[in-house]
Amino acid sequence: MRWLAIALLTIILISGCSEKGNVYRGESGHIKGVYDLIYTTTLKMGVCSILRLNVSGKPNSLILELKSPTGFLSRARISNESMLDGFEVVDLKMCECGMDPPKGVYHLTLKDLRGSVISESLLEFEGAKLKIVDVRVKGGKLYVDVLNDGDVPAIVDRVVVVNGGTNTFWFMEGIDSKGKKTLEFSGVSKLPNKVFLYSRSGYVAEFKR
Repeated sequence: MRWLAIALLTIILISGCSEKGNVYRGESGHIKGVYDLIYTTTLKMGVCSILRLNVSGKPNSLILELKSPTGFLSRARISNESMLDGFEVVDLKMCECGMDPPKGVYHLTLKDLRGSVISESLLEFEGAKLKIVDVRVKGGKLYVDVLNDGDVPAIVDRVVVVNGGTNTFWFMEGIDSKGKKTLEFSGVSKLPNKVFLYSRSGYVAEFKR
C-alpha cells in the first residue's frame, strides 16, 4: 500500500506542475484554463512593446503579472464590473517604453484579488529579427524598407548612411512583430553604398550595394 500511496502522490505532483511546465512560443497564442488567455505581441503608442491579452471567463476581479527574462515586472488589474460580459482586454508592458523586449522566457501569472494563483504560464520569445529589404532614393529622400520577422516588436533609433562620407540619422520608430515599415530621410541625393540600421539594443541590419 505504501508504494501505491507514493505513486499517487507522484502523479498528483506531476499533474499539478504540468500547466506551468508548458512553454508557449511565437508572437501569438492561446492559453486554455479556468480563464482563456489569447495573447499577441504588438506596439502601443508607437514605441511601447506590449503583450495584449484577451481574457475570457466568469466575472471576477483579477490581477495579471508579466515578468520578463531581465526581471522587468508589469501588472494590470481587471475589475469584476469590466468582466460582467465575460471578456476583457489587458495590455502588459514587456519592457520599458522605447526599449527592445529581451528574448527569452516570460512568466505570466493570473491571480485573484487575495493573491491566490489561478494559473501560471511560460512564454518564450526569440526576439526581433530585422532585415533591410529595399533601399531607394527619390526626390532627394532616402527610403529604407525594414522587415521585422521576429516574434516581438523592435524599436529602431538610428540609421548610418555611407556614400563617400558618413551621415547618421537619429530618430525613434517601432516596428511590429511580423511587420514592415518604410523609414524616410531627407537630404540624400543618390543611392548609398551602405546603410546600417540600429535598434535600441545595437546594430541589427545592413544594406550593401
